[in-house]
Amino acid sequence: MNKKNYLFIALAALAFTACSNDDEPGVNNGPVAAQVTAGIEGVQTRAAGTSWDKGDQIGITAESTKTNYTNVLYTTANGDGDFTSDSPIYFQTLEEVTFKAYYPYVADKETVEKTITANDQETIAQKKIDYMFATGAKASKTSPTVKFVNNIPSGDTDARFQHCMSMVTLTFQQGDDTDLKNMTDFTVKLTMTGTFNTTNGEAKATDEPVSELKITETQTESATYTKSLILFPQDVENGKFDLSLTLGGQTYKTTLTLPNSAKALASGMNYTFKIRVNKTEIDVEGATIAGWGDGGSGSGNATM
Repeated sequence: MNKKNYLFIALAALAFTACSNDDEPGVNNGPVAAQVTAGIEGVQTRAAGTSWDKGDQIGITAESTKTNYTNVLYTTANGDGDFTSDSPIYFQTLEEVTFKAYYPYVADKETVEKTITANDQETIAQKKIDYMFATGAKASKTSPTVKFVNNIPSGDTDARFQHCMSMVTLTFQQGDDTDLKNMTDFTVKLTMTGTFNTTNGEAKATDEPVSELKITETQTESATYTKSLILFPQDVENGKFDLSLTLGGQTYKTTLTLPNSAKALASGMNYTFKIRVNKTEIDVEGATIAGWGDGGSGSGNATM
């Protein structure tokens, strides 16, 4: 066999190898878009229950990649936890990438400054101050789904969105000679100004003094009225804060004590108080504290 035949055979073999590599499953030489799915730890505050709302937006950052992706806007169009972007993140190499994200999305601002008002505590508006953060979701070019879900069963971390704020839940109960339909408002005294860091998920109150948050709502039930407030995590002096309410034109006042000797409202925790409103006083019947899906509760009395 002459040299020309050897050369032809070698070139043919090389061409076959190249074709085989191109056809090999799982090999992709071009960029691959990240696919994002996300869940929320604990009880959700939205009217839709434990699911996202249609149009909810998150900001996603790739923590370890050669391409700089920071605060990329992703939206769940159907509220099903699947998020897409008009400018998606692409995997450029085969390296595994770790992602973090926050909610709700804000453009060009690492720290959100906020003063909470009564309007923020309305059902529709409340989700805008339900700051959440997720980290630890991993994906790659060969496995491009970014899962902000509980990955512990698969040997990884819990990458679900965590509530960064605190919640105080007040359940008012009808007592002796009272009708909660005559209750027109209630007021709590805590710090209402604070910040949320979108890069690390830290939410905290400022050093501003406590101020009044007055909630005015028309009651439709005589026996029970429950209202949950989303507030900045904060130190609470001596673990106590003031509550007052107006019922039948009379003002009732009491001091609520955080359960379990707590001296602060902690991030992601729910503090529940059961308050019985009698004609002559308010009885706080118990307080508990647990995770946002749980929390804790407490009780107390109020007098005119």
